[in-house]
Amino acid sequence: LIHCVHLTDDGINKLSELVHLRRLELKGVIKATDAGVIPIFQNCRELQIFNAEGLSLITNSSINALARFSGESKTILNLKLCFFITDEALLDIGNHCQNLTALVLSDCTNITMKGI
Repeated sequence: LIHCVHLTDDGINKLSELVHLRRLELKGVIKATDAGVIPIFQNCRELQIFNAEGLSLITNSSINALARFSGESKTILNLKLCFFITDEALLDIGNHCQNLTALVLSDCTNITMKGI
C-alpha cells in the first residue's frame, strides 16, 4: 500500500481483519492516523514488519499499541519521518520488542539522544 495517498483510516481499519498479516507497508499513506493503525496492532499479533515511513500523523499512542499488542513478533520497524514519535515511544519499543533486528528513526525530530 506504499504511497496510497488517498487511503484513509476507514480503509486501513479493514486490514485489522487480516489477523495473520505478517508484513505491512504503509509508507507514504499520509492520511493514516492513530485511529487507523492501532486496530491493526490490536488484532494482527503476528505482524513482523511494519513500515510507517512518512506517517506523519501517528503518535506515541500507535507505537505504544504496537509494542504492547504485537511487540514480541516485530523484527523490522521503520518510523522514518514520523514527526510525533518521541522518546516515550522508544521506551515502549525497548520494553516490548525484544526480537527487533532493525529500527529506522531517521528524521524523527522529536527523538533525542536521551531516548536512544
